Amino acid sequence: MNAVKRGYKNKRNVPAALCDYQVFMFVSAKSKKVSHDALMQVRISFESELQVMGYGHTRLSVTDFVTLMRVITSPIQNEIEWPKIHVDASQKLSASLVKPKTEVLIQDAHIDFKVLNDEGEPQHTRIVNLAIDKWPEQFVLWSQPDLYANVFNPDKGIQCPFLISFTVRGSQLETIRSEAKSKSESLAKGNNAVQRMLNPRLLDEIRDWSHGYQEISKGNMSLHDTFYNIVLFTNEEDSVRHVAQVIAAYREFGFELSQQPKLSFSRYLASLPFFLSEGYFEDLKLLNQTKRLNHFACANQLP
Repeated sequence: MNAVKRGYKNKRNVPAALCDYQVFMFVSAKSKKVSHDALMQVRISFESELQVMGYGHTRLSVTDFVTLMRVITSPIQNEIEWPKIHVDASQKLSASLVKPKTEVLIQDAHIDFKVLNDEGEPQHTRIVNLAIDKWPEQFVLWSQPDLYANVFNPDKGIQCPFLISFTVRGSQLETIRSEAKSKSESLAKGNNAVQRMLNPRLLDEIRDWSHGYQEISKGNMSLHDTFYNIVLFTNEEDSVRHVAQVIAAYREFGFELSQQPKLSFSRYLASLPFFLSEGYFEDLKLLNQTKRLNHFACANQLP
């Protein structure tokens, strides 16, 4: 218990708390667009790959799913154990997700929750969402800043409960191949001194799209729209410090993070399972909250 609340004592006097890391994978499609059997086959494919790689995994039960959603939608920052939830089969699943009497106050830069604990005492939690403003030129496999910090530099880790949500949108190979070809040809036609002066990276873009078209045509590459969000579960007193620590941790790897004004609640909703597949992804794309990555970069962003 002390290891969870106060961390292990050490000569450097850095937080070294015992943490619980779990990864949840959800596969979804727009309602009525993909059959139930097709989604089942995708799940079986993922399970087979995880088993081959030696990763322990299990399927979520209905109770497991509701418990996870309760923690995210009715957060209590200082709770150590997962909540005990009874799912009433006679009601819709949504009736069990949010804890009764939960109050939510949406601000421009954060979201404040007031949740009653098991003793009926109000608990206050502040949720802060962080987006990636700048991506590094190169991705390193398993370079999640918090994982690296826990091993090599504990004082640069994330010092509050957090959720990293990473959504990869599937794409049609022929569609992205045609897009890559069109983009490559368009940039090549506009390659002149004036355009190179206006866009110093024009030659790099031509090379990248030409290479992308060739690799996509060979079946060696795919491009995907992605959404990446960091959700911090903090409090009013420590939120500024926690945000600064996370920004510093990601900066070590070439990422620049920021809070998105007036988009805090939108990004929070987008981090919940199944929201993006019901049309919400297009809205985020219009708001410039998504990022196009190749399949290799997507793999490197996985936890």
